[in-house]
Amino acid sequence: MGEFCSAKEVEEILKLSKNKVYALKDDPIVVQYLGHKIDFIDNPLRYRKEDVEKLKHYYTKDRETRIICFPAHKGGIGKTTSTGEIGVLLAQNGYKTLLMDFDIDQQNLSFDFAEDKAVNDFGNLLQYSGKTIYEWLKGLKLVNECISSTRIENLYILPGNDGILEYAYDDQIIDFIKKEIKNLGIYDFIIIDTPPGLGFTTTWALHIATDVFIPIVPSVYSMQGITGSIKNVTTFRKQNSRLEFRGMFITRAKTGTASTKELIELAKSNTLNFLDVIIPERQDVENARQYGLTVAEHKPKLDIVQEYKKIVEVIING
Repeated sequence: MGEFCSAKEVEEILKLSKNKVYALKDDPIVVQYLGHKIDFIDNPLRYRKEDVEKLKHYYTKDRETRIICFPAHKGGIGKTTSTGEIGVLLAQNGYKTLLMDFDIDQQNLSFDFAEDKAVNDFGNLLQYSGKTIYEWLKGLKLVNECISSTRIENLYILPGNDGILEYAYDDQIIDFIKKEIKNLGIYDFIIIDTPPGLGFTTTWALHIATDVFIPIVPSVYSMQGITGSIKNVTTFRKQNSRLEFRGMFITRAKTGTASTKELIELAKSNTLNFLDVIIPERQDVENARQYGLTVAEHKPKLDIVQEYKKIVEVIING
């Protein structure tokens, strides 16, 4: 059964938690961190000692949750794929990782990872049983109540919902998100998927992000957007001092063609902080998706995964 702590230790952990909403044993953060509801006995109230030790470590550790996003000026670049693959790799490395779906138009990240979902005959998303970003922003549920586990240990998701369109012109919502994000310190990393361009949900992400990686494809149009993408990050740093541009990487590269090689060399020579990461275009991405998996799960030895591991290494090493 395990050893239980003293009543004094319970008092200490309750002070550390500063929780005024839930009893500790019912707190969704505690449940997610421990992987189970905290075990207890009454008269006097005592918790299992191993649970208390883990919570002491959580409440006293000196670290900041890193918030990552991959903004891009156009679609079809691989933002969602990158978000999912990197999220899986971080979770597989033992890091508690939360995926947040800010892509109001497509919500593909939610389709790939949310387990509590319904779809119609065409495979389009219908709903997530009332546990999405919309219910959180609407104030119908606390943010932790809208987060769900996924098929992968250590990986969680806050599903998207196009209902958040009603907040497109709400100037107060950014302050609400900034305040609420502080309640997600349980996670080592939060990765946000955004739509193409600088829409309102992308601006939300840039207001709270700590790390920005910009994906580009080896095409003329994509290269033309590099300067604008970096300028956007620079602009948002004036409002979010924690925001850091970590570098650019190439996705969907058709390796072996002369034009692709030329454009890759152009990107390397003209891009500030270009990461030595070139994600090849492979049918394996869609093949894995047919099985409801990422490539990191389906074929972990593929070159795609090895390239994404380079970004994960940059993220982990800070």
